[in-house]
Amino acid sequence: MRPLIRFRIPAALLGVVLGVTALAAAGPSAADDAAAGSAASAHHDRGYPRLLRQLALTPEQQSQVRAITAQAKPQWTALRSRRQSNRAALATTAPTDPGYPALLAAAEADAAASVRLGSETWGQIYAVLTPGQQAQLPALVAAAQEHAAARRTAWQSRHTSG
Repeated sequence: MRPLIRFRIPAALLGVVLGVTALAAAGPSAADDAAAGSAASAHHDRGYPRLLRQLALTPEQQSQVRAITAQAKPQWTALRSRRQSNRAALATTAPTDPGYPALLAAAEADAAASVRLGSETWGQIYAVLTPGQQAQLPALVAAAQEHAAARRTAWQSRHTSG
């Protein structure tokens, strides 16, 4: 059971962390860059910031989302730092080491904290959306997942043939 906890849960949580971290990092210039079609913006135009732009938030909603993400940003920064330290410690500590279970417990606690913070942050953002915008989200998420699956399949076909 430990390998599942050690690898699968952190991998699943990484998606949540990256999505919310990208949202927290997105500022007013990110939307302007995306509108300009810059390559750098296109590379970073993933996750919830992209979904929120597709919902055409009002200026008031945008400022509320920025306030929510700004409030969560210090917590994300602290979690990211702890998780990096945990990863480094786990990588350099033998599983037979007496301190290994404590390191693993700390990593698991931080992973759970990431899920909790991501859920709380998204819940606050979701509350800012109108019922119509909330109704659009499932279709936008499904389209984004299909697009990601198509890109993954294309990448795999380019890199496995030969």
